[in-house]
Amino acid sequence: MIRWHLLLFAVFSCFSNLLGQEYNLRKLQTDQKLSSGHVQAIFKDSDGYMWFGTSNGLNRYDGTTIKTFFADESDSNALYSNDVYDIFEGIGGDLWLKNEDSIFNVYIKNKGVFIRDFDAIKNRYKLKSKEVNKIFVDSQKRLWFLHPFDGLTLYFPEKDESKYLISKPSETASLSFNNVTDIQEDLNGDIWLVYDNGSVDILSGESLKVSGQFEIDEEYGRNQRFNFKIKLDKQGGAWVFCPNFALGVFYLDRKTQTLKAINENSKGLKLNNSLVKAVLPRSNGEVWIGTDHGGINIINTDKSKVRYLLNQPDNPYSLSHNAVYSLFEDDQGIVWIGTHKKGVELYHPDFSRFALVKREIDLSKPYPMNDVNAFEEDAAGNIFIGTNGGGLWQYSPEDGAITDVVTFGRTSLPKDLVVVDLLTDSEGVLWIGTYQNGLYAYDNESLIHFEPGMEKNAGTLKDNNIWNLYEDSKKRLWIGTLREGLFLYNQAENSFVQFTEAGNGLALKNLYITGITEDEHGNIWSAGIKGIDVFNPETGYYKYFPGGIGDESGLSSNEVSDLIKDKYGKIWISTHKGLCYYDDQTSQFVVFDRSDGLKNEFLVSLVADSLGDLWLSSQEGIIHAMIDRSGPKLKADFRVFNARDGLQGDYFNKNAMFIAKKGDIYFGGSDGFNFVDPTAFSFHEDEPQVVFSAFSLFNRQVSVNENVNGRVLLKEPLDHSRSIQLNHDENIFAVSFSSMNYLNPEKSSFQYKLEGFSNDWTNLTEPPFEVTFTNLDPGKYQLLVKASSIDGIPGSETAALDIEVLAPFWKTGVAYLIYSLSFLLLLGVTWRWFVNKERLRIKRQGEIKEIQRRAELDQMKSRFFTNVSHEFRTPLTLILAPIEKLREEYVEGSTNFHLKTIQKNALKLLTLVNQLMDIRNIEMQSIQLVKAEGDIVALIKDQVLAFQSLSIHTNIELSFSTEVENLHCSFDSDKIEKIINNLMSNAFKFTNEGGRIEVELSFRQDGPNQGVLTIHVIDSGIGIPKHLQKRVFERYYTTNANQNQGTGIGLALVDEFAKMHGGEVSLDSEIGQGSTFTVRILLELRKGYKPFGGESLFSDGEELLEENLKEGVDQKPKLLLVEDNVDLRQYLYEVLKEDYVIDQAANGEKALIIAQEKIPDIILSDIMMPEMDGVTLCKHIKSNLKTSHIPVVLLTAKTAEEAHLSGMASGCNLYLEKPFNLELLRSGLQNLLEEKSRLQQHYQKIISVQTSEPELVSLDDKLIQKAIALVESEIENPDFSVETLSKELGMSRMHLYKKCNALTGQSPLEFIRSIRLQRAAQLLRLNQFSVSEVAYQVGFNNAKYFSKHFKNYFGTLPSQYQKQNKNDA
Repeated sequence: MIRWHLLLFAVFSCFSNLLGQEYNLRKLQTDQKLSSGHVQAIFKDSDGYMWFGTSNGLNRYDGTTIKTFFADESDSNALYSNDVYDIFEGIGGDLWLKNEDSIFNVYIKNKGVFIRDFDAIKNRYKLKSKEVNKIFVDSQKRLWFLHPFDGLTLYFPEKDESKYLISKPSETASLSFNNVTDIQEDLNGDIWLVYDNGSVDILSGESLKVSGQFEIDEEYGRNQRFNFKIKLDKQGGAWVFCPNFALGVFYLDRKTQTLKAINENSKGLKLNNSLVKAVLPRSNGEVWIGTDHGGINIINTDKSKVRYLLNQPDNPYSLSHNAVYSLFEDDQGIVWIGTHKKGVELYHPDFSRFALVKREIDLSKPYPMNDVNAFEEDAAGNIFIGTNGGGLWQYSPEDGAITDVVTFGRTSLPKDLVVVDLLTDSEGVLWIGTYQNGLYAYDNESLIHFEPGMEKNAGTLKDNNIWNLYEDSKKRLWIGTLREGLFLYNQAENSFVQFTEAGNGLALKNLYITGITEDEHGNIWSAGIKGIDVFNPETGYYKYFPGGIGDESGLSSNEVSDLIKDKYGKIWISTHKGLCYYDDQTSQFVVFDRSDGLKNEFLVSLVADSLGDLWLSSQEGIIHAMIDRSGPKLKADFRVFNARDGLQGDYFNKNAMFIAKKGDIYFGGSDGFNFVDPTAFSFHEDEPQVVFSAFSLFNRQVSVNENVNGRVLLKEPLDHSRSIQLNHDENIFAVSFSSMNYLNPEKSSFQYKLEGFSNDWTNLTEPPFEVTFTNLDPGKYQLLVKASSIDGIPGSETAALDIEVLAPFWKTGVAYLIYSLSFLLLLGVTWRWFVNKERLRIKRQGEIKEIQRRAELDQMKSRFFTNVSHEFRTPLTLILAPIEKLREEYVEGSTNFHLKTIQKNALKLLTLVNQLMDIRNIEMQSIQLVKAEGDIVALIKDQVLAFQSLSIHTNIELSFSTEVENLHCSFDSDKIEKIINNLMSNAFKFTNEGGRIEVELSFRQDGPNQGVLTIHVIDSGIGIPKHLQKRVFERYYTTNANQNQGTGIGLALVDEFAKMHGGEVSLDSEIGQGSTFTVRILLELRKGYKPFGGESLFSDGEELLEENLKEGVDQKPKLLLVEDNVDLRQYLYEVLKEDYVIDQAANGEKALIIAQEKIPDIILSDIMMPEMDGVTLCKHIKSNLKTSHIPVVLLTAKTAEEAHLSGMASGCNLYLEKPFNLELLRSGLQNLLEEKSRLQQHYQKIISVQTSEPELVSLDDKLIQKAIALVESEIENPDFSVETLSKELGMSRMHLYKKCNALTGQSPLEFIRSIRLQRAAQLLRLNQFSVSEVAYQVGFNNAKYFSKHFKNYFGTLPSQYQKQNKNDA
């Protein structure tokens, strides 16, 4: 026999804990709070909603959310008062709300409104009085109305009739009094009435006559009035109490016709507080009495005992407040408790479905008392309990006593022993595996301690941490350790065999052993954190399952926490990644995880019960797996239980699961242990009810009968109608639902799908249980919802909500009729559109083919031009070299001119050849930049000046301006030259005669060594359409805007060369307005170099143009030869061509046009000519300001004096008769030109500030006078330019140049500058201004620029000139 040392204090403490756990209460906890913690009334309506009346509003609870109603006196459809004292349900589910005195509101659920008009209610139910303090619906569906002083009104709904019951002393069996305060119906259908004086009448439910009476007024006095309440129990007794006075409770026994007062001072049954606020006769026969600060007094079924439920501050499952004002038991057996300040509590027997055993902590002992690690059972049915530091206990299932096992025989166990596993073998030996204390064995006589030995192959345990104990079918003992693997105990030799690489047994993989079992074939399964070793020590069979990723057997994880064999021979494995079983047929593991409903995959231990189901422990509670073995593949339904189900906690220890011989399952954790009988366990299998609780539109909840967008969306509660219709633009809505799971709301979950939108079920596991839909297409849908059971098992029944989204008008039948008619009307147009589309498609295909053909052609062009270019280079070289030599020999004469023409066109051809080669090199990516340092501004300026002769020849104005005078940097001069040449050539090519081309340079320095040079080439040409502007940079692309289209290579080279310099080229153009090509080039500056600011844009631009014009003027004078006789005209041309540049005209009209366009130096004209004679021509020449200065020589065959006079009157300068002497003609022409030169000198003399006054009479004189006046009026304006002067004088810039040069020998710019400089000389002679001030007063922005031109004009610097004049003075 084992000798026990019993610790009696432990026994008593255990009993007190077990008793207290009979009533575990839960606090109502939701995301929303009640409107007040002072709960006065509790009621469950026919729809399943819970209602809580408080001192500050009404609350509706659906198991998940709370909806609150508050009073609003201004709204006749809202709650009238926040003080809700009692709640009753009438016919149709309407709720009648009562304050302390009377009913004040009726909530019409189908309309969602509160009615307060009791005149209308009186008429509706034909009441005797509109004052009502209670309504009651009996088993016959009759409606009873209690009036404070007018008896009763009984309403018959089927007949819509009412009957008044009042006290009539003259009639027998009538009511005793009229002031009825409460009413109830017993199981026999009789009606119990209690009056404010304490009298109780029992009315027959059929005859409505009084059949019995009780009087309780003798207990307190007859003359007082009280608001008595009455409750009936299942045994036929009545309980009467007054909530406002400490009268206790009165029990009326109808069978014995006795009355018993129960209060604080009564004998036998005694309350701990006589102020009774609520009485609840429960369905199990108990009577719960809620008191004011006395908690709940529970009278048992036979009314022999009273238990007190009170607040225990250290117990979270005790009553939260001792003032209980309301009690209600619903149809699920849940007791709802309303407290004075702490809200609502719930009680149900299933809150403690698991028996809990825990010991009170003894502060005098330093080791923990309730941390349970292991279980084992002895022959008498007592349970050994191994603890974590509290030694070994023994628990008696019969009486609940717990004792400490201190000694075995004469050997004592350590008091702080950490027991990890326990096992009683087939011979009755108790094996105790410990942490840090090795292995113990007790054989009913002595206690043996096996201490570890470190000697190699010494036959001893190598680890003092024993983690698993197992006896196989051959009665062999297997020991699993924490660090040294698996050992087999050899009883005959009293030694141990180690199954590792270091031992004598098989070399198993696992050193940390978490589980051991044996399969049907006698193989030992050993599990750990490295998977599972399966072996047979007799046959040598071995198989290893590593688990996790890469394990072909399907074992879910290498971290195995436990494994067992069930009564069907299946091996079950718990892992950190779910539950598995081994299928012998397939040699595979079948896994259960979250996808199968296993909410927590991190499992600790497992055990199989007698029913074949599994119980699993985890870090989040106990999991029950109900196994379905009907098919070839096992299935499982999982239920999770936690501390709210009465467990010691959510975390359970390793090895702390055990099945006793009677079938009870024990679970151990850090705060005690639980046990349960699986065969009697209360599983909740009821199919859950789904209620559609709310509907929201655009994130706002819609109430019943609320007007939404001009209509009532919910005419009744959504769960009643189960359908809703929405407009097409009401496209964001949500539906809320509940399963009314009040017992375990935290286990609620749902599945839903919207038929017509999706066929897949969606899981919803966390509140709020609401599903939102957006932008549904018009149509009919059905929302299907399934809920989980109270235990969290998915249900099979579905609740359906029909949702219809109406189509917009444009999708209605009328709209489609209109569409059909429109379609018919537009059919012809549509057909034509399709035909045109097909044509466009065919055209587009042709264009694509054309593009492909062009691309191929471009490639062929490139290859052809490249080959031809190579062939052209040698002949061109042989042409250019001899021409250069010939030009050196023939310096003068027409031969040089012809040679120059040949050379010019040969060079042009060479340029085109080079461009073709450049294009080919770019395609081959063989062209590279060859940078060298130089002045890029000077280079560009030279390239622009190269086009000056073309400018003169084509009568196109050319200007150049720059912001920087010089810019020394690294660049490829060849590429820059080609960029400028191509842009200039393009500009001249597409600019008409009389147009303008401008070249502008600007520079932006971005750092010490870099900057961006921007080149604008602006022309006034024909412009380029927007849609073609991107294509002009494509190779070989040309427009149809000009007959001289070119090759389409130049701009492509510009784009490529700009990119090679890190820059870009862009185009801005409008038809008829001209084009602007912009080139931006990234430049590297010389280190430390700062660009020097250029001269004013005016000076640079004007000077360049003047240089162009000067260089464009031929050295020979221009002569216009006008003669209708071809032979004479050709003769004169031949004899005069050596001395003049000759233009020819056959009549006066053509000659006038040429003279106005080209402004010749002298005109030689015949008089007698068709269309316009010479005299008329001379008159036109002399009368036109542009041509008045040109000398005219007339030739005539007329000798009459009047002909001479007519010729001289026309203004001609010389009149010669035919035949004329050639030498005389030459001398006359030469004299006239010399006279013109003398006239220039004359005008130069009068161009001064002092001599601007003389009176001039000729047109030329007037012109010079006007020009001088204009310059003098704008002498201080630096922006006064040649362009401005030409506009003021009414002639083009070219004509002004020729006119001014002919009259003064100066260009217009020199003309303006000479006036400015002469005025400057005057100011300097005054010695009143500095040189800079003088410069600004005569229109120069730059003093340096002024000094430069002053010196050129006067031969001395301004400062020296001023000093000389000062000294002279």
